[in-house]
Amino acid sequence: MGAAVDGDGGRLVLGGAAVTSFAVFLGVLRAVLRRKEGEAGALSATAVIAGSVVAAGALVAVALDLPEARVALAFPTAALVLASSAAILWTGALDRIAGYSGFAVALLQLPAGASVAAEGAFSPDGMVPTVARVAFLGWIALASVTILRHPS
Repeated sequence: MGAAVDGDGGRLVLGGAAVTSFAVFLGVLRAVLRRKEGEAGALSATAVIAGSVVAAGALVAVALDLPEARVALAFPTAALVLASSAAILWTGALDRIAGYSGFAVALLQLPAGASVAAEGAFSPDGMVPTVARVAFLGWIALASVTILRHPS
């Protein structure tokens, strides 16, 4: 008790907090989309399942410090954003900009998922996966703002 948190401990705490925040986002997104999509909403279900895979994989990537694991998460990230964007545009649950921008973000995930080079832009820590991750975080922020603007 009371021991200082080392560098890895801080990384684990921040990673856990980020995944928890992401889980809250997923829950709210699912509720908003499902309300418009209906009980059997396949798109909102796909989004939350893919998002759960991303959250679990992110915890593993943080705990084991595996950049390669983050690369593999690009594909379920694409599924999450693509399903959410399709549901947003199909149901009008959120502003259309969240749907259209999501398609671009999902597309960016594809080359990021193939970024397995030892070094350079297509390495796990290279420019391509970094841009894809930043775009995904931007989409989460945009979707969050549009959710807040559309109270139920």
